[in-house]
Amino acid sequence: MFLDFGSSTGRDFVGKRYATHQRLFIADSTGRLVHSVQAPAGFSFDHAEWVGRLDLAVASLVNSNGSHRKVVLVDLVNDEVVELAEGEELWHPSLWIYESGFETKNFELDLDSAEIYFDNPSDPLLSYKMNIFWIEADSIEVVALGSSRMSAGFNSNLITYGKSFNMATIPSDMDIFMYLAEFYIHKHCPRLKALVVGIDFDLWYDLESATVMKNILSYPGYFYDYNHQFWVDGGVDQIKMISAKIVDESTVYQDMLRNMGWVYVAESPFEENPEFSGFMFGRDSTWSDDSTTSRRAMNNLDFIIRSAAIKGVNVVGVIFPQSPEY
Repeated sequence: MFLDFGSSTGRDFVGKRYATHQRLFIADSTGRLVHSVQAPAGFSFDHAEWVGRLDLAVASLVNSNGSHRKVVLVDLVNDEVVELAEGEELWHPSLWIYESGFETKNFELDLDSAEIYFDNPSDPLLSYKMNIFWIEADSIEVVALGSSRMSAGFNSNLITYGKSFNMATIPSDMDIFMYLAEFYIHKHCPRLKALVVGIDFDLWYDLESATVMKNILSYPGYFYDYNHQFWVDGGVDQIKMISAKIVDESTVYQDMLRNMGWVYVAESPFEENPEFSGFMFGRDSTWSDDSTTSRRAMNNLDFIIRSAAIKGVNVVGVIFPQSPEY
């Protein structure tokens, strides 16, 4: 696929004259021209790229003033040009289109929102775990909630009490634990026997619901769950199907799935060097005279315990050692 400057070869192929970049050309592996699409009136093409399929391309449209005003999808079968975006200067568009793998005729959910919890490797730890949670929820018997300490310290595959899942996340406090327990775990883990909850006093300092917002950010999957009442009234089978497809198609999730949410951490700096002096106390949990956040955290923990008791679920609290020499 290429653009040219109104060459005689192009003119001979299309049978008429045309301006620079006014036509998009397709050639076969021998260099023989096989197809051409004309730009809409008043525009020329620029930055044309494939989108992962041989029948479609993406490109910028340039007006007579040289401004890249639009991004378009070009159908190379019927020569249709579909506008995707419009602005002042839209350069070098990049688009990837592939088959969803779903039979969408009777599919009721929006695939651009449902189960989309992940965007890039810098996302919160929870983003890596949500799709796996949905896949395994029916068979999970133990769920661990906590901070990085729980994330590294609770090896799901070594728990013999029942099938376990490490749902620890960063950042964390009792607000996000209560949110996950009430809206996801209790609603969708019918075999649940126990919750393991990290008691991290030194992390109880955020404003109310701050950790919830820091974890869900703006990812549409969480809001889609909320707007559908977390699937208690139906749709969960399609949710599980979407999650299974997402996990199956992405290498990002493979280790997390094998380890059931546990994040392996190699030897600590202290193990490598007993003289390591890089530890720093950034916050002392006994320092603050403001007990508001601590009271809120304890109230949330109490709610988690009472809510679990109603469902016959045990709650185990874990205070991890803080000494770097432990």
